[in-house]
Amino acid sequence: MTRIYDRYEVGENRYIDYKNWRTTPIYHDFFVKIGQPDAIPEDTMAVDVFVATPYDTNFVSAELSFGGYSGKMNFVSVDTSNTMAGDYNWMVLANETSSEGLQLVITAAAGANAISGEGVFFRLNFAIPDTANDELIPITLDDAEFNNGGLAVNYENGGIEVLPLHIGDVDWNGHVQAVDGGWILKHLVGSATLDNRGLAVADVTADESLSALDATTILDYVVGLIDSLPHEDDGHLNATGSIGVENAYVEPNQIIDIPIQIQNPSNVRSFEGELSIDSDLIAFAGMSWSDATAGFMKQYQMDDENIRFAAAGGLIENQDEVLVTLHIEVSEDFVDSMQTEIAIDYLRWNEEFPVVNGSIEVLHMSLFAGEETLLPVVFALHQNYPNPFNPSTRIRFDIPDKSFVQLAVYDILGRQVRMLVERDHNPGFHEVLWDGRDDFGREMSSGVYFYQIHAGAFHKNAKMIVVK
Repeated sequence: MTRIYDRYEVGENRYIDYKNWRTTPIYHDFFVKIGQPDAIPEDTMAVDVFVATPYDTNFVSAELSFGGYSGKMNFVSVDTSNTMAGDYNWMVLANETSSEGLQLVITAAAGANAISGEGVFFRLNFAIPDTANDELIPITLDDAEFNNGGLAVNYENGGIEVLPLHIGDVDWNGHVQAVDGGWILKHLVGSATLDNRGLAVADVTADESLSALDATTILDYVVGLIDSLPHEDDGHLNATGSIGVENAYVEPNQIIDIPIQIQNPSNVRSFEGELSIDSDLIAFAGMSWSDATAGFMKQYQMDDENIRFAAAGGLIENQDEVLVTLHIEVSEDFVDSMQTEIAIDYLRWNEEFPVVNGSIEVLHMSLFAGEETLLPVVFALHQNYPNPFNPSTRIRFDIPDKSFVQLAVYDILGRQVRMLVERDHNPGFHEVLWDGRDDFGREMSSGVYFYQIHAGAFHKNAKMIVVK
């Protein structure tokens, strides 16, 4: 069957083709449906109120009464944004009483259009108390009248399903896993943002703050070191430590490494921090984690002016250690007698009181370039940066005395593939670029390579990785 004819009236075009048949329900009465979203305690939740009009019918006013929720949650407001009432510029008056519940009078404003069809009419916002848990709070339609009330109204009640809080299940997949700790670290460094549900279950130490120690506690729970969550600290997670840094003396147009050391550490199970630069003379080029953090789950986020980092799950105890190494790009405009600063704005061990905005003087480190300090005091060969790399990397070396310097690259079999430096060097900080090619200009394949320096009696080599 492809066409239906109307034999009652005589005339042309009294038929409808199959392709034009209505595929949506045809309502003979008004229909109102109250949504049923999920929520958690202390949420503010919007509940859709859906309306459908009878076929070929519109309306210019509605009076609706809601109940069922009294004493279980609090009505907050009516929201008409991106709804039929809002799109048609209708007015909504709300009145809530203890005896009558919530009563709404909704009318078309002067010049507004009548409403027909179906869609979300408006939304009701409710505040969920912290006492609600694992229950359905009902919202019922107690009375409804459209226009003058000449047509019947069918309805479907709804409510808000308050979900139980599974502490530690940050991604709400039904299980507490190591990845939940990873989400906390990502949130702390700003590479991801936890929503209200994730935040509600992430504070597994119950200290009313979110920290890298919450990630550590989740990891301890996953491997069975603690039996349940939340796990309140009874003092065994107290930590101490201080930051150790040294001034860095630089030449313009180079990348320098600045190690940040933890001194006198005790029971450091997690740490987090933020560093910033307020200068056009230097910029963050990267950050490397040290071997001391090998047992930690780690995240960091960086731009030219800020680095945020967080680590959890390991242990640093009793011995001074380098935590991270900052890679700083120095501008060609950084000339003699200039100085600038890298500030440690925020630092926290475990859940100790955080240091904010450099309120402790020892957390500041300065970079100073002056004529009397531009010479190194020892020979040194630094780790290339970036590493791994593609297509090029930089290698820095320090020469305290005038020396004949050879710096060459070898493959994993010990064969020399490129001589980068072979000449006399005056004392100073030096840098050479390797473009990933051999002495004949051929690109090297992916793999491990070594670079080795000979400068007088000083010999040292280091490893680097080419990736394609």
